[in-house]
Amino acid sequence: MNQLTFATPGALAAGLPLVILTLVIYHFNFRSRRRAREQYGEQRLIDRFSPRLSLARERFLALSWCAVVTLLVFAAAGPSVPDAPIQASSGALQVVIVSDVSNSMRAEDYRDQMPPKDGLPANLVQSAYGSRLDMVKSVIINQIMPAIAGNKMGLATYKGNGFQQANLTTDFTALQWVMVHWFTVGDAPGEGSNVAAGLSTALAIFDKDATSNEQRVIVLFSDGGFTDEPQALVDIAQQIKERGIRLVVVGVGSAAPQRVPFWSEGEPHYAVDENGKPIMVALNEQALRQLSTMMNGQFIQITAGLLDESWAVQLAGSHTVQERANLFYIPVALALMLIAIIRLRGLSVRRG
Repeated sequence: MNQLTFATPGALAAGLPLVILTLVIYHFNFRSRRRAREQYGEQRLIDRFSPRLSLARERFLALSWCAVVTLLVFAAAGPSVPDAPIQASSGALQVVIVSDVSNSMRAEDYRDQMPPKDGLPANLVQSAYGSRLDMVKSVIINQIMPAIAGNKMGLATYKGNGFQQANLTTDFTALQWVMVHWFTVGDAPGEGSNVAAGLSTALAIFDKDATSNEQRVIVLFSDGGFTDEPQALVDIAQQIKERGIRLVVVGVGSAAPQRVPFWSEGEPHYAVDENGKPIMVALNEQALRQLSTMMNGQFIQITAGLLDESWAVQLAGSHTVQERANLFYIPVALALMLIAIIRLRGLSVRRG
């Protein structure tokens, strides 16, 4: 069973002593019955009119009663398994998503991992699909939002400058609409990829809800192609640490260089430099790890498909909840069935 836990695991410690006690009681019961048969009368007549004491039968009964005791002890320990994904406790978090929307996020590292679109396999879709930003949106909508439902989330994007896409809200339906219509490559002012500008925008979003006591977390999605001045990163790192804001840096894209497509009328046109050579972009993991370390953050990476991460734990730490299904009724039912078998076997032996 997956992630089987017990409400009172200490009860399991009583299992072995109770099984031993059951065997001892059964042993003395057997000796008492055998002595009574010997004292009742002539052995030949007793064997003729009542079932003989069978060693094999007695062993079966003893082991059966031990199994009953074991099952009841297991039930008393309160076994349970997860009945729903782990979620952040409602009202525990304020999360601002910050994503790079510069042209490098057009690279389609994830096309072969995307689901069919309009009935077509991903590799046959004649438009932008499977880009780094597509994967960012997929992770946010399919993983982060369900994990932090009941908490506040805001959205920010950046290129040369940051842009506030959405203030902190618990209305995730509205946030999804924003992501579908406005969360696109190029939807931020300026040129380049200045991560400090995006993080500064996240701080501005937090400042609009200054009365909150929730844990504040920034989730930064980037491929690591920063164009910031070093001092700008030092300054924003100091602000984030002073405010006690946690940072999770998510690496997006492949380490293998990718071309940057611009789609027009069903055809891709690839970005080139001033010499006419294709511009290639790749994940700069080292830069992202350095940024995370600078801000006392955490680095994780989208390696294949969706992240295999428990976002509730990543973002909320110990402030999480999980619905669990109690399984105590299963060992209780098995114990009752075993008792019924023991009793029915006893009746059949008497009739025989």
